[in-house]
Amino acid sequence: MRILVIENEKRLAHALADTLTKENLAVDIVANSAEGMARALSGVYDAAIVGAAHGSTLLPKLRRRDCGLPVLTLCGNGDGIARAAMLDGGADYCLSLPLEMKELAACMHALLRRPAELNGDAIHFGDVSLVPGTGVLQCGGNAVQLGKTELALMRLLMAGGGTIVSKETLFLKVWGYGARAEANVVEAYVSFLRKKLRHINAHIQIKAVWGQGYRLSGLPADALAVHAGAKAYTVSE
Repeated sequence: MRILVIENEKRLAHALADTLTKENLAVDIVANSAEGMARALSGVYDAAIVGAAHGSTLLPKLRRRDCGLPVLTLCGNGDGIARAAMLDGGADYCLSLPLEMKELAACMHALLRRPAELNGDAIHFGDVSLVPGTGVLQCGGNAVQLGKTELALMRLLMAGGGTIVSKETLFLKVWGYGARAEANVVEAYVSFLRKKLRHINAHIQIKAVWGQGYRLSGLPADALAVHAGAKAYTVSE
């Protein structure tokens, strides 16, 4: 999962990033509201941390744009008025400075759990289910373990519900802004996922839409069948 940190105090921003990275979260840092606003609206991030200098102005703008991104804000210690303003402006959590990093990590995990709690532990599309917590992709009695990058990519495609997800969105969401990767890295991982879908005898497919991106496609319901003979294997990335 990818977190956006909007904080103009460099030492604090990097401390936040270090803490979240240790929690196996990918982090991007921006220092100003304009870029923060654009990034938050991009659909690339799963949650954001907004610093005290930006929260009171940035949050209301995001919520007026119907941006449902989970947001944790920071405010000065004992500043109850600022805390109330942040929460009224649309913050999901507001933590006081100086931070207790264990509390920060716990709050962030709570924010990230909310969509999973609403939709159940597993994600489903067609005859396939994905358990994000374990990275296991299943079809009937067949199962395959996905690597970290494969899991992130498959989650995005399944969350799309059969709609087209652009190649740019997939790249930014999985690899992040400024990532150094081969030009065909998305195509390579899509190829890995296609092989694993075939291995578990899934009827859904990952379709390329020329000039637009990728989407999941399933066969009609009457063509789906439960496959016997469970199989499981692990492929490293």
